[in-house]
Amino acid sequence: MNDEGGELWTYSLAFDIPIRYNNEVRQDIAQTGRRSPTKIGTQIDVVLLSLLAIERIGYRIPDFSSLKIEALHQHSLDVPRVSERHATFNYMDVVRRV
Repeated sequence: MNDEGGELWTYSLAFDIPIRYNNEVRQDIAQTGRRSPTKIGTQIDVVLLSLLAIERIGYRIPDFSSLKIEALHQHSLDVPRVSERHATFNYMDVVRRV
């Protein structure tokens, strides 16, 4: 409960993912978001924490800014198209269900 008598929400997220460059070794990721008076606040927090954990084991997760910079380097302003092209050629970071 928070000071106003409302509920505080907490979300947890757990999964495993192959370590980059070694698909035979898997890394467990388990994160819990901060307590928040809104569900969406703690959901966003746990997803961001999970993305940071994935980056720590070697995956690169581009954000909008990095894709926009890449689009400008390609003399294009079409960020979604650059994002699609990036995903098409990014076989190393594709996670498949086994």
